[in-house]
Amino acid sequence: MCIRDSGNSHKDHKRQRNVLFDVTEQINYGNRRIAGIMLESFLGEGNQPFNTPENLEYGVSLTDKCIGWQETEELIRYFADAPKT
Repeated sequence: MCIRDSGNSHKDHKRQRNVLFDVTEQINYGNRRIAGIMLESFLGEGNQPFNTPENLEYGVSLTDKCIGWQETEELIRYFADAPKT
């Protein structure tokens, strides 16, 4: 069983892809303790500070750093299509 990322991206949105691959691999190796996944996702990648409303970029998180919608869709499709034994 491979546990490269221990199922946690440690608040680094760019690591979510590797964590999802790792979790999928754990499921494929028979880990039945995994009930689901969670992706920090929004329309746009990253996050932004809330300084002034007129400087905000539409679709980018104000809180946690997120992966963007395109990557989210790709990862959900990967997870859904991955064989589960």
